[in-house]
Amino acid sequence: MRVTNRASTRNYLRYMNNALSDREKIQERVASGNRFEKISEDVSSGVQAMKAKTELYKTEKHLSNVSSINETLTAAEDAMDTVNTLLADINAKMLKALNDPTSSNRKVLAQEIGSMKEEILQMVNSSYNGQFLFSGSNNYGAPFSVDSTTGRLAYNGIPVDDIQKRDNGTYFYEDANGTIHDVPLNEDIYMDVGLGIRMTGSNVDPQTGFNISYSGPDVLGFGIDDEGISSNIYNLLDDIQKAVKEEPFDDSLIRQYGDKLTKMTDEFRGNLTDLGSKTQFLDTMENRLTKNANNLTNSIARYTGTDYIEESIHQSTNDAITKALYQLGSNVIPLSLMDFVR
Repeated sequence: MRVTNRASTRNYLRYMNNALSDREKIQERVASGNRFEKISEDVSSGVQAMKAKTELYKTEKHLSNVSSINETLTAAEDAMDTVNTLLADINAKMLKALNDPTSSNRKVLAQEIGSMKEEILQMVNSSYNGQFLFSGSNNYGAPFSVDSTTGRLAYNGIPVDDIQKRDNGTYFYEDANGTIHDVPLNEDIYMDVGLGIRMTGSNVDPQTGFNISYSGPDVLGFGIDDEGISSNIYNLLDDIQKAVKEEPFDDSLIRQYGDKLTKMTDEFRGNLTDLGSKTQFLDTMENRLTKNANNLTNSIARYTGTDYIEESIHQSTNDAITKALYQLGSNVIPLSLMDFVR
């Protein structure tokens, strides 16, 4: 069978176009980092990649929630750690007042205790990212305030010495008429950290939702004990400040206040430990979710990403084929057309 020049030229150009098209596709895969653009090009890998992307979206959503909660609770932990240090310093100053009851020295110590008392108030009124750390569900203003007349502390507008706690953990107070009211804006706030929140009636199952709120009465204490001493740290420090500078000096009262402060400090440290366990749990969860996200990202890259070593081999093969076709073309088609192809 006779092969015409036209047939030879047509076949040659088809091979050359295929080689140039392959080169362009290789360059596109290298530039984009994607092995294919349509699922139809690799259905199996495409479906697996879609599943991994869906799981990655969920994981990143949970990771974002966990990171946000962890940052807020870490800020709360730092504030409570500062308060803990201040309480230890105040205890040391009380001992100093007992060992050196000179009037002038006691006045200085009382002033120092008062300054640290106000610093504690600043810590428990601190906020992070626009959210008050110890306000329960109140995000409208600082949770703690001091009555300008009495100098006593109030939480969400309610005097802390009037606050009481029910067996179910909720707080209430009794007004002047004897009517019982819940302490306002003190509900728990729960967030989903990937555990899947479940409800028991109208309440969140605490095993599934993560409580991100901290109530002020839990942190500083509330009410008055049987001996008439405030069970709130700020109010107790106010009483201690007055007793330290009072004349005549009553060392027995200072010791009584000291025993009370020691007990409340232990309770405060228990809350701090609880908060620390929460941030540690969130750290562990954050690390796990980060690893999951990285693994899913690697899986997606494995299903859809370009294999650069393989593409390098394809590029070298394509270069060799193209070079051979250029050399062959000088014998198949006229020189003028060969110059155009080049």
